[in-house]
Amino acid sequence: MLLGTYDYDLVIADLKLPFPYLDDLSAQLRNQRARRPMPVILVLPAYFVMDSISSWFGMEAEEIIIRPFSPVELTSKIQALLN
Repeated sequence: MLLGTYDYDLVIADLKLPFPYLDDLSAQLRNQRARRPMPVILVLPAYFVMDSISSWFGMEAEEIIIRPFSPVELTSKIQALLN
């Protein structure tokens, strides 16, 4: 993954990834955010239970978007986090 290679202003993580990759992504996000604060938006399928996200993957996010979503919703959340 490129998360540790570059400095990103924001990460959008879609939890539709296969589970082994989610563990790796979660660890990389924690490491990266420990060095430099960075907002995270999680994209989830509608059937996910919100409380399960941090307990399953150890992921914390500033915003969560439920799929399907509108591009306007995503754009407004990105703008709010980057401003």
